[in-house]
Formats: sequence, structure tokens, C-alpha cells
Amino acid sequence: MRIAIVAGGTLGHVKPGNVLAQTLRKRHNVFYLTDRAMKPYVSGTPFLLDLEAKHTLIETPRFLMQLSKAYLDARTILKQKKIGIVLSMGGYFTIPAVLAARSLRIPVYLFEQNALPGRANRLLSRFSKLNIAFLPGPERYFKSKTMLCGNPVASHLFHLSQARSRKKLRIPRHTFVLLAFGGTNGAKDINEAVCSILPRLKKKHIFIIHVTGKKYYDPLLPKYSTYKQMIVRDFLADLSAYYAAADVVLCRAGATSLVELWAARKPAIIVPHPHVKDNHQLYNALYAAHKGTAIMIPSQRLHKELLPTLRLLTQKRLRAMSNACAACLPGNPTPLIVKTILNDHARTKKP
Repeated sequence: MRIAIVAGGTLGHVKPGNVLAQTLRKRHNVFYLTDRAMKPYVSGTPFLLDLEAKHTLIETPRFLMQLSKAYLDARTILKQKKIGIVLSMGGYFTIPAVLAARSLRIPVYLFEQNALPGRANRLLSRFSKLNIAFLPGPERYFKSKTMLCGNPVASHLFHLSQARSRKKLRIPRHTFVLLAFGGTNGAKDINEAVCSILPRLKKKHIFIIHVTGKKYYDPLLPKYSTYKQMIVRDFLADLSAYYAAADVVLCRAGATSLVELWAARKPAIIVPHPHVKDNHQLYNALYAAHKGTAIMIPSQRLHKELLPTLRLLTQKRLRAMSNACAACLPGNPTPLIVKTILNDHARTKKP
């Protein structure tokens, strides 16, 4: 079968799409539709749709013009490649391709990663054959059938070795390691909070791995000059080795981050993005905190509460949080997700 995966905008949408593509390519022809910014992070040679799906552009004449062109381009691709089903990974970027699939009567399977679905998926759910949810909650907002199957995640994250990773990264084996990152573009509040505690960490023997985001990297470098126990990077598409090395992770509450943390069995301090539409990261964070996998700190309190929170993380507490991650994600959901979609399509397609 010929399958199209549509994902763009951020790595949070693209990484689950990559996992699906890798699994499906074993038996099917997979075509990937993405945007120029995400092209380097997509496996293979994707088709590009020119759509800047930023909330600052939504409903502007420029966005509507881009949307119209992207719809026509997507329709041409889906028709020429004789696509059998479309897998939509969520976000505004997927709107033109889903509408194009609808116009061609191609079944759409929609992925919702967040506990509170965004406006794009709420709109598009009426056109989907089946919605695949990661967390409980989206079924209340969708017009079509929704199944709680999980979020696609790379299988190697379930088998990380802290000892091997620390040796590779030259991190002392018995030191406490904090990994901090802020998503695709970095996070100003997380960066500032990490920098603010550096002077008080010198005697604590805490090793920091800090992924700043490209635009924050150069301005922050001088602040790290006196703190020797750290690795600073501007951007990392693959965090696997750094997850493995960490004792605790400080990050946003995006769904892709959550599923990767659970797969890697890593306790987390999560900071919901304060400016995302519909505040969906807050609901993700509340769910993770309720399950015991993470401690939630609101952005406005992070500067004040980060260091006291780190002091609360005893080995007993960290083990309990790691066990909670395993309870939330006992195994890789990707095979079940793929099986659910293919079985549903086979059961209902016309002879």
C-alpha cells in the first residue's frame, strides 16, 4: 500500500512521523510531506509544502494564500502517487493535506498527542476515519472515533545504558546529571533558570547538559565560563545518549518529550510552555505529574523553585518516578498503532 505521512512545524510532530515511516517502510511504500525547516530531520526525500504554520500568521491573508497553494500541491502529490491512506501527525501544517485527502476520498488517520487537542485537529477530526490518541481527553472534542493507542516512539529508547553513555560523553560515572532543553527552538525561561543556579551548584557536584536552542547559544556561553561540569549544545535532534546519561530531565511538557521520557524511564521536571495556543502543555504536565513521572513547575515560578526542587530528588524519589514512567509506558506502542490503522483500513475498504 502507498501511505502518506504529513508532519511539519516542529520536531514534536516530525519525530513520531519518522518512527511510523521506519516501521511502515518494511512492507509499504511511504511518502512524507513536510516543510522546508523540518526537511533535514525527515528520513528519505520528502515532498515539501510551503506553509508557515505559526500562530502569529494564522488567519492572515498571507497564511490563507499559502494554505490555498499548499492544498493544491498536496492534492497533486496524493493523486499522482496514488496514496491509499494519509497519516496526519497534527498541527496547522497538516490542514491542506487532510483537506486534499478528503477531496480525493482518501482515508485519513489523525494523531493527537496532547491531552487537550489543538484547534487544527479539532477541525480536521470530522474528516478522519480514526483518531489515535496518546493521552486521555481528546475523545471529548472529536467528531469521529478515537482510540487510546499511545504515541509512536523509537524502540532504542527502551534500552539505553547510562554507564555506556556517560563513558562516551566523558561524564563521571557517579555524578548527578541534569539534562535541560527547551524543545525545537529552545526556551528562554529554562535557560535563565539553569544559568541562575550555576553559582550555587559549584559545590554540589552536579553535571549539567544544557541544550539552549540556536538563538540563545552565543549570548549564554559567557555565563558558563566558570562552571566546568557541563556540556552545552545549541541544538540536538537526537537526545538519546543524553537521556541515557541523565538522572533527571528539565524540559517542556510537549507530548513527544513525555513519551521519550517514559520510554527512557527518566524522571522529569516539566515546565509547560506559557504561550502555546489553548495551553495544551499544561494538561499534559498535569497528567504526567498525577501519574508520578514528573514534577510540574509553572514558568513564572521556575527561577525561584528549580534549585529547591532539585534538592528534593533523593535516590528513592527518582526510583519511584522512573518506575512510574515504566507503568505509564510498559512497552513500545508503535507496533500496536500500526496494526490498529492497517486492520481498520483493511476491514472497511471497498472491495
